[in-house]
Amino acid sequence: MGFLVYPSQANFLLVKPPMAASELFEKLLRRGIIVRPLTSYGLTDHLRISIGNAEENSELVMAMHDILVN
Repeated sequence: MGFLVYPSQANFLLVKPPMAASELFEKLLRRGIIVRPLTSYGLTDHLRISIGNAEENSELVMAMHDILVN
């Protein structure tokens, strides 16, 4: 979907989305999906996404697809 995903060995992913991170954060939040904007770390165009269970991860991917592709 056009994300830059950094290598990770933690329980979260650092990503740079193909749209404004703040806009994606707000759109996901309206769907009840919480990701972490990284503005306070100086990474205004990145998000931190925690790894959830299979159902949560699927819901996140479907929501992002809906936001970005449709």
